[in-house]
Amino acid sequence: MVRRHSSVAAEFYRARWIMNVEASGDAGKSEAKALPVVPPHVEVLSPAEAIAFPGQWYDIMDANHFWMIWRTRAFLQQCRELSISTEAPLAVLEIGCGYGVLRRMLEAATHWTIDAVDLNASALCHSAPGRGRTALYNIHDRAAGLAARYDAVMLFDVIEHIESPTEFLASALYHLKPGGYVFVNVPALQSLYSKFDVVVGHCRRYTRQTLEAERKKQAAGLSTPYNIILDQRNLLEAQLVEVQARASYAIALVEMQRSTGVLLDKSHISPEDALRGRITQ
Repeated sequence: MVRRHSSVAAEFYRARWIMNVEASGDAGKSEAKALPVVPPHVEVLSPAEAIAFPGQWYDIMDANHFWMIWRTRAFLQQCRELSISTEAPLAVLEIGCGYGVLRRMLEAATHWTIDAVDLNASALCHSAPGRGRTALYNIHDRAAGLAARYDAVMLFDVIEHIESPTEFLASALYHLKPGGYVFVNVPALQSLYSKFDVVVGHCRRYTRQTLEAERKKQAAGLSTPYNIILDQRNLLEAQLVEVQARASYAIALVEMQRSTGVLLDKSHISPEDALRGRITQ
């Protein structure tokens, strides 16, 4: 599904989305523990936070893992189908980059420059420099220099880790240019929720319908109660106009048939019955 974004932190429903439902994910939740010193290529834009996430996940999911390969291929195929250029030098923000594997794979396959950010300092210690910046950054800080900076924002296996995604998504959109893209990948089907999801910090799994509902919830969350009521009133008025138009059409159709002499035939009434004022068939 593709939608256009016309403002920085509002009208989320108009952002252009590419939604791809997958079967797993990565990110994490906070816990208190010692934090490592990040390498020189990692900028520190926000205070560090400890993240409770199994590091083995990152060790397994490298660029040679079949799931990482096929997820990237599927995403690039969607870009081609939607005429999103991989040759254009787009500026992209990847939120929740982990070790930066996806950034490396996409920068190798496109001309995009991807800034990779995460709050997991331990994961960033394993990242490698790319064309874009690498940063320890909390998107809720909404750095002034990053406002409306990016042509696209990537949320691959991220929002399923967020208990209340509305504020998180609003902060993500703060960084998006008007008319930009939001690329979203989430684990599929709540019916498959298991101990695995609990271990890796998933709050939920998604279907296309529930992901769309998340988008609509975000749109409503960025509206005032007055605007929501106003939209509901406008919807009711539009529905009333539709009913009135249908009624007017039915009346006009009868008048047209009467004026053209086909009303009796259309209604299967014989001229004799019409004269007697009684239908015999």
